Amino acid sequence: MIVGAGSAGEKVLREMHDNPGLRMRPAGLIDDDPHKQGKSIHGVPVLGATNDLQEISRHCDEILIAIPSLNSAGMRKIVSACEKTGKKFRTMPSLGELIGGDGIGQRRS
Repeated sequence: MIVGAGSAGEKVLREMHDNPGLRMRPAGLIDDDPHKQGKSIHGVPVLGATNDLQEISRHCDEILIAIPSLNSAGMRKIVSACEKTGKKFRTMPSLGELIGGDGIGQRRS
């Protein structure tokens, strides 16, 4: 499950498609933008909003938060929702964090 159907989420989907060695298949996307809900990106549906995460996450093994530009309050809200699911989850670092080495390999459970 990918939280974030924006630019970063789209890039993650593209990489999953282009790199079968990752052995990851997205179950769906979550996004709070009502204009994105019910649509699909690269054939992967946007299933609902972060408020729906607990119910929707039943169909996945892991959650990837792909909103690197999110402010700290927004990130705390999503992390809290992920923790309630009991699933493993990761946050996608921003490009600046990747370049600076701060976000590489960051994993939460």
